[in-house]
Amino acid sequence: VALANHVVQHHIIIVLLLYYLLFRDLNDHPRLLNAILAIPYGIAAYLVMITAWSFRSSDGAPWRLLSIFIAIYGLLGAGIYSTFLTTMTDVVPALPLFLAVALWFTWMREEKTALPRVLLLGVIAGISVGLKLTLVPYFLGLMFAILITEMASPKGAVVKALLFSVSGFALFLIIDAHWLLKNYAQ
Repeated sequence: VALANHVVQHHIIIVLLLYYLLFRDLNDHPRLLNAILAIPYGIAAYLVMITAWSFRSSDGAPWRLLSIFIAIYGLLGAGIYSTFLTTMTDVVPALPLFLAVALWFTWMREEKTALPRVLLLGVIAGISVGLKLTLVPYFLGLMFAILITEMASPKGAVVKALLFSVSGFALFLIIDAHWLLKNYAQ
């Protein structure tokens, strides 16, 4: 846990600086400030909606409304509400992971899950893990989703899950290796 907290604190400085600048410069304009701070949540809601939409059985209005409801509930549920629009939220660093999940289930529905796409998903999801180590369980969840949904070809499923994991771990190392090595040296 201490390791995870240090990683979060190390990278959160950039987010905190951005928040500081926003609050300093826009403090007299609360509506504009709230609109800007809500942008990551809007992006996340859209990505969650796209993910939910990929599970539809038809293109009808009820499925669209259900997808919108899932996105709103997912972003305003009890787990997020207490940190909404704060620097303590997981939403901002999780945006790449939300994108990876949305892309995977969209591509899976369209049967476009070739190895280069899986490599790209690992890179995208690895950014989130590099920004916030506590997102590893979600990264692993997507890895298992890739493995399970591709089980029609067990060997291909394992290759895709490994490729996703290795590319994600590589991005994690690019972002955090210097910090990990510095801590190891101490």
